[in-house]
Amino acid sequence: MTTGNDLRKLALAMAVGLCDAIGEGAISVDEASHYLFSPRTMRLFSSDQEVAGIIHLATEFEDLVQLAPDALPDAVADVKRRALVALKATPPCDYQQDFWLAELAPTRG
Repeated sequence: MTTGNDLRKLALAMAVGLCDAIGEGAISVDEASHYLFSPRTMRLFSSDQEVAGIIHLATEFEDLVQLAPDALPDAVADVKRRALVALKATPPCDYQQDFWLAELAPTRG
């Protein structure tokens, strides 16, 4: 079973990757919002104020796209930096447990 610490690290690593993908134009802000940067995800991490705060900052990307697109690259870089700092400060996970993806994805055969 995936632990809270595993989920924290996974969310932070996803945040870093999504920020890179947005910055490179590989995905849209809307797509990143669908995957992670949403109020729904913030609620999942309500007991982890640091992760919830990082996700909250990223939910503002959609507004920046509309209101101040020139500010988006700096905002994306800030969220990436915060996620990396938090990721580095998070203790290692017990990755010898069940494979997390098996919990999320249907069995393929």
